[in-house]
Amino acid sequence: RVQSATGQVKEGAQSPVSDPAQPHGAPAKPDVQIVAQQGLSGSSSIILLFRITPGNGNGNPANPMTFAYSSAWGNGTTVSNQFEVTVPMNATGTVAVTQTAADRSSSTGTVVVERPVSVDAATTTMTVQYVPDKQLFCEVVNNLGDVVDNGNAKETASAGSTYYTYDYDYKNVPAGTGNITIRCGDKAAPTTYQISTTR
Repeated sequence: RVQSATGQVKEGAQSPVSDPAQPHGAPAKPDVQIVAQQGLSGSSSIILLFRITPGNGNGNPANPMTFAYSSAWGNGTTVSNQFEVTVPMNATGTVAVTQTAADRSSSTGTVVVERPVSVDAATTTMTVQYVPDKQLFCEVVNNLGDVVDNGNAKETASAGSTYYTYDYDYKNVPAGTGNITIRCGDKAAPTTYQISTTR
């Protein structure tokens, strides 16, 4: 109320109530998981399918919220919270996903890709990871092309996994054999995954 010098009183209008401010900050990190192997790319790479679980928006609206992945093997944007990356058989590295809100604040989640095919000469063990098949058969071939050892690989994946990890112990191959190639796959044609080493 305002009273003038003449005593006239005027009522002022009431200001509208302001909407409460919605505090927000950078979204939480997205969770990145390797779902399964989607197949092979040539004879030296595999295609891995990744899935993300978006991080909490921390007050930011879900739309628009963008997701972009980056790695040593390729970059891009996700589709329906999924994406594929072609990884060389002997590579290891990190795949990162950045979740960005409309105000450009962002956060990044990562997952480490282990080497899909590797060999440990000290323990005479070949390891093959991200395998979609329930069983893996392996054989060892010497530099003359003769099969000097074979058998089923041992599954080491935990129950409920969407892919399997296998170890194959080639300790029965005599030391001094020289250059060998260890190859694994279907028993009828075990050449899907292979790596060369010495024994």
